[in-house]
Amino acid sequence: MHSKVADQDVQWAQWKESERLNHGPPKPRQNRDALEEKLTWEMWSVQIDSKGQRATAGVSYSSNESHCCKTQFDELKPIMLKEMKVPMIHTGRYLVCKCLCKPLPIINIMETPVEKRSFSTCGISMLIQDLNGDVEEVNAFNYLYEFANVEWMTSETIMIIKEPWLLYTSQGKTPSFKVDSPSDIIFVDSADEKSLDKIGAKKWFVEKSKDAEVWRQKANECFKNGNFEKALFFYDRAIRCNPELSVLYLNKSLTMGQAAYGMREWQKAAELFLSVLKEFPQNALASEQLKRATSRKKEKPELDVADYIGPIEIVDIPGKNVVKLFLQKILENEL
Repeated sequence: MHSKVADQDVQWAQWKESERLNHGPPKPRQNRDALEEKLTWEMWSVQIDSKGQRATAGVSYSSNESHCCKTQFDELKPIMLKEMKVPMIHTGRYLVCKCLCKPLPIINIMETPVEKRSFSTCGISMLIQDLNGDVEEVNAFNYLYEFANVEWMTSETIMIIKEPWLLYTSQGKTPSFKVDSPSDIIFVDSADEKSLDKIGAKKWFVEKSKDAEVWRQKANECFKNGNFEKALFFYDRAIRCNPELSVLYLNKSLTMGQAAYGMREWQKAAELFLSVLKEFPQNALASEQLKRATSRKKEKPELDVADYIGPIEIVDIPGKNVVKLFLQKILENEL
């Protein structure tokens, strides 16, 4: 336990230093060696996979400062990594990039500056590459339907990050992007040549089948397995192949409802299931899920920690009112 507290004190000191840097004047971003970063990330992923358990890319600390782009996408202008500064929210700009390696789940500990209270949030840590081939790390929070489920992201995952926020993290003086709002990331299908052309990323286009039924079946399989993120991706691809096939819109809405329910967004889930029933009144699944979501809406909003299965251990840091999460298995209903 003593060593754990000592490690926590070190990370706490690193966070304080990063906070000092993040309130300093912006400086030009230093470029990274793309090949070296890619090899390091891949080795890191292999080491974590070899443990035979769900693991994270680490634990970071931050203040509760956040950013959400309010500007319409059509009003934003593109930017490359080499043009960026740190710390800075690049207002009015967007970054086109793709996931370069296998992403990893990450845990962030945030502290409110006034109340000195701390809480945690989960996210995705990934190494991305822009259109020039430069690389940087991105930590996107509030984006996981299920902790550690990042299998739906691959090296073909192309993204647009709106008003990218580059800042220093508690894990070192190397900067990374922090994305707090899911709406600040737009995913672009590598098979969507038209959309890729609009953002100047046509070189990342990958030819795929134009048969909507192929993608509908893949989406249905993902839906059955509870992989709603990937299911939505394939339903969207199927819709582009055949926008007249109404069942695709039904399946997509059901999937979005299931995902919202899984993320405990009861109101949003209920609205999605209701929209399905307006178009397809006899749909039994939508009716059943609407009842479930409506029932949960009436309950007191609180974190359902008892049904969480994950590699965490919660430890108080004396005098700092903060928690640290370690890689230790907690069984269902053990909390």
